[in-house]
Amino acid sequence: MIPKSHESAGFEQSNTSLETPKTIFENPELLEECYKKADAYLGEYRIKLDKDTFPHYSSTVLTRANEEVRQMERQFAEQDIEEEKVARKVSVIMEAILTSQTENDWFGPDAQMITPSRYDDIKNGVDGCLEFTDAHTADYLALSIDFTYSHNSGLSRKIRGIEASIKAGTLSKMDFFVSSQLVPSDETESEMVPRFVGSKSGIPKVVVGCDAEHVTEMAQLWVEGKNKTLSTHPARLILLDQMILQMEHYITIAEDADRPQIAEIYRRDFAIVQNVRAQVAPEVILSKTDRVTEGIRELIRH
Repeated sequence: MIPKSHESAGFEQSNTSLETPKTIFENPELLEECYKKADAYLGEYRIKLDKDTFPHYSSTVLTRANEEVRQMERQFAEQDIEEEKVARKVSVIMEAILTSQTENDWFGPDAQMITPSRYDDIKNGVDGCLEFTDAHTADYLALSIDFTYSHNSGLSRKIRGIEASIKAGTLSKMDFFVSSQLVPSDETESEMVPRFVGSKSGIPKVVVGCDAEHVTEMAQLWVEGKNKTLSTHPARLILLDQMILQMEHYITIAEDADRPQIAEIYRRDFAIVQNVRAQVAPEVILSKTDRVTEGIRELIRH
């Protein structure tokens, strides 16, 4: 997880030029530079599977989970499919950028992006978990995020997968969840600890992403340390609109499938995100369409 007071470690100056016409997929130098920064950046906040983080988990459970991660990562390396390697790197870059932009309230002042463990990332398909907290109540909501840049078959598989899960009565889960909200410890009020640590299920999921052009713009701004320009990038509106589109759709899917509890979970997150969208500053302008958003619109029509 990332505290909003933290200065983003990924925003150093770079010599990468904004003049390059290539997208990040055609520019291996930009891809690698961004990926290295993003991987290091997320490494600082990624939930670690150890006894310090999960004191109530047995050493056996943690050891088994870490070994499973190593096995899955070895399988990825052995596949050696270039397109999949690029896709994973771009997903890491997007995750780092969006995590850093929680400092700029991209998803509202009460939102924090939790960086899941590698286990939940790979095993449970959770790229990021956006946690909304309310300082006035004990309630909080978590929204599972799946990053993508695909607007074709890859996007379709993700959307249809969420629909199928809703109809089956299941939502996302994180086996190793650590809340970003801190509360006084039961042992001593002077010590602040995460509000919840453990396995968390029933997390609503959405797919968010941008097409190659928008991803490239964000990556170049991020790697060059142009945080102020990035903070007003139209991707903020793109992602909020994608969330709203999907949550409206998933509410309908849940209601039609007689899953009222799931419909209510999505309805509560929908109200939060819709309110954030309404408060976006006027200097954030959506001047062109995004192909991922158009792909989502097309998929939820059918």
